[in-house]
Amino acid sequence: MHCAGASFSILKYSGYQCDVDPFLDTYESTNGVHVVTAATAITLDGGDPLYLVMSSALWFGDKMEHSLFNGNIVRDSGLDLCTDPYDPHRELGIRDRDRGLFVPLQRRGNFIGIETLKPDPDDVLTAITNGDRNVIYLDPTDEF
Repeated sequence: MHCAGASFSILKYSGYQCDVDPFLDTYESTNGVHVVTAATAITLDGGDPLYLVMSSALWFGDKMEHSLFNGNIVRDSGLDLCTDPYDPHRELGIRDRDRGLFVPLQRRGNFIGIETLKPDPDDVLTAITNGDRNVIYLDPTDEF
């Protein structure tokens, strides 16, 4: 699943919660984590925001500075994802070929990601309702 942190806004609660167990015994489990639809925003060269929407994300909010997306889920949604900085045939990033949108990812050491901003949920919902092309779904299902 995706994990939505501080730069995401909740659009919708699914009504589900789960317990998240760590991969090391030295960490504590996090209980009652909400599963939500959440969005973050980036600004590309044109200046308009581009919204990235996760339809099934574990909600950590301000408890988690960075957010995580699951690359396999992104690919299952029909997006091209390149996280290999050594791939000579593709740019590092997320490409939505249907709408001609590209989100460049940056590499910092061994980390690959992008700086995002916490959007106003009403702005994202308006963009979704209007069918704006500046919304990219990072999940194969579109709840809206």
